[in-house]
Formats: sequence, C-alpha cells, structure tokens
Amino acid sequence: MASREIVPGIVSIQGEYEPGFGYLTSQLILGDEELVIVDPGTAGSPGREVIETIEELGFNSKSDVAAILCTHGHPDHIGGCSRIQKHTKAPVMIHNSDAILIENPSSFIQDRLRLDFAGKLAMKLERGPLKVNYKSISVDKKLQGNESLSFGDIEVEVIHTGGHSQGHCVFYVRDTKTLFSGDELNNYPNNPRKFYVDLSGSLTAKADAARKLQELEINTLIPSHDEVHLDADVPLQFREVRSGIIDFQDAILNHVSARGDVDIEQLVYDIKQSRSVPIPEGLDSLLPTTIVVCLHDLEKAGLVRQDLDDIWHKV
Repeated sequence: MASREIVPGIVSIQGEYEPGFGYLTSQLILGDEELVIVDPGTAGSPGREVIETIEELGFNSKSDVAAILCTHGHPDHIGGCSRIQKHTKAPVMIHNSDAILIENPSSFIQDRLRLDFAGKLAMKLERGPLKVNYKSISVDKKLQGNESLSFGDIEVEVIHTGGHSQGHCVFYVRDTKTLFSGDELNNYPNNPRKFYVDLSGSLTAKADAARKLQELEINTLIPSHDEVHLDADVPLQFREVRSGIIDFQDAILNHVSARGDVDIEQLVYDIKQSRSVPIPEGLDSLLPTTIVVCLHDLEKAGLVRQDLDDIWHKV
C-alpha cells in the first residue's frame, strides 16, 4: 500500500489491487487544522493505512478528522466506515438514497443486484471487493445533493449524479479544481468505456452527469479505481464515458432487434459472445444487472417494451 500527494492538500491512499477491478483507494482532503476522508474503502483495504497516513501527515487521527464522505454505498466504498468511524469519531455522510446500504448492509445483496436465491446465498461466500462483511452503523448526515459542506477552511461541493447508483454523488473542491468522481466516471482502470450500475441506477443519469460535470473547471479528476487524470486529459475521459454508455445502449437495442423477443439471460449470452462492448468484471451479476437497468431506460424512451413474462421486444 502507498499514499501520495496528488495536488497540494489532496492525498490518495492506495490499497490492494483487485484483478479486473482496480485499486481500492481512499482520499484525504487536508485543511490547516483538520481533514476529510473520501470513501474509506472496504472493511480491509486500505484499512489501517488510512489512519497511519493521517498520523504521518501530522494530524491526530482521533480528533482532526472532520468527516467521512462516501460517494455511494457499495461495499468497496463504505465497508471501512464502521472501523474508521469507531477510531476517529467522525460523522459519516452519504446521500439519502444510499444511506440504507450503510445502515442495513444486506440490502446491497437483496435490492441492488440481479440475483436469484442461489446467487444471494453465494454472495455470503464472496471474497472480492463487493463482499458484504462489515457492520451496520447509523449515518450521521444524509446528503441531498447540490449542497456545500464546510469543515474549517475546507469547502466541498456535493453534486448528486445518481447514475452508478441512485445515491451516487461526486465531490468538487473548487479551490484546487479537483473532482472526486467515485465510480460515476472511470468505473474501471484503463478503460473509461467500461462500467456497471446497480439496480437503483440509471444509464441516462450517468450520461447526463458526464455531460454536466464537464461544465465544471476541473484540473484534477480522481476516480476511485483508475489513475488520476490531469488537465487536458480530463475532457477526454468525459467523452469516453459518454461514448461507452451510448455504445452499450446501442448494443442492447441491436440484440433485442435481432432476436425479436429476448430475455435477460439471452442478452447476457449475446453481449458476451459478440464482444461488442466492454464487460463489467468483479461479479457475474454485474452484467445482467446493468442490462436490466439499460432496458428500463430504453423502455422509458419508448424504444423497447417488456411483457408479463419478462420478455423484451423492440417497439
């Protein structure tokens, strides 16, 4: 594990590398007398490294942590909340729509992934970064989005995006022109077109977020699992993210059209066989989950319809 200063006042703490998923990272926003943790990671990684880094920077980890901010409620971002809050006594803050995932961790398995009964049982044995192996805690502040938070001399703008999950937010520090994008942008390393959403998410909201966020003045883009992107490279990431979403929607629509009528399992098979778009990794359920969300977005646009037997047709 390693920590490094990205720009003055912003420190990234790199945890374990998960093949196909990327690094598990946390970030620190430093003020003169206190700091803010962004996304404490899983229950195990970066883990203790967060506390050690805070101490190495000359802060008191038991009194100088002003808040624990979570971009969203997936296990690889909130799993460390319980342990770090117990040590720091800092308030945990997350959007209202994802707070349930901290207060009732099993809801991630029950409500956010397309899993049958066997799949839900298998999740209890899951060992990857999306395993649910952390204690529930109360959320101290439920964010609404489009609000500003002040912690001493630290100012953070909360922007609700709601694409990757219904409660996903990004955090913008205007002083350093830094955007903490969580999983809304650059969901995976080295491929901004590769992504997944949970069942509460929306590809339409994800694409809208990528378009609207580009209007901000951003010199430093910090995704959770990808490398940091700087200056002229930032607009390219936004364009690639939007292109990836459009390509995925087009691929689903084309497969529905080719089949005439199709269920989710057939679409999963067709997408994998065609290799027309990047396939989300980490859990087998991520692709069917993302396909379901995509179909519902296309249904709202009047392009496909679903019958009572969960068979999809092109309109």
